[in-house]
Amino acid sequence: MTKHLNVVSLPLSVLIGYEKNARTHSVEQVDQIVASIQEYGWTNPILIDENNVVIAGHGRIAAATQLGMDDVPCIVLAGLTENQKKAYRLADNRIPLECWLG
Repeated sequence: MTKHLNVVSLPLSVLIGYEKNARTHSVEQVDQIVASIQEYGWTNPILIDENNVVIAGHGRIAAATQLGMDDVPCIVLAGLTENQKKAYRLADNRIPLECWLG
């Protein structure tokens, strides 16, 4: 498992979307991500495995594509088992849905 996290810039063209991604993003959601990137910059790198398969960040990739970006910041999470990747993907999609904004 990765102990040190390094942000690396990679071309969008080398990133491989996870075929069984649990969440799809509407046009409105992607537009919101685009607006966030334009307002605050890129604050949340794409998480990928050592084979460049996306673990988290499909919506950010869609936004980067819409913005015409060539490269995006990524963090490689090396050494995760397939079960760990699956669990992280599910948690990354589920946990934000359970938060309460008050």
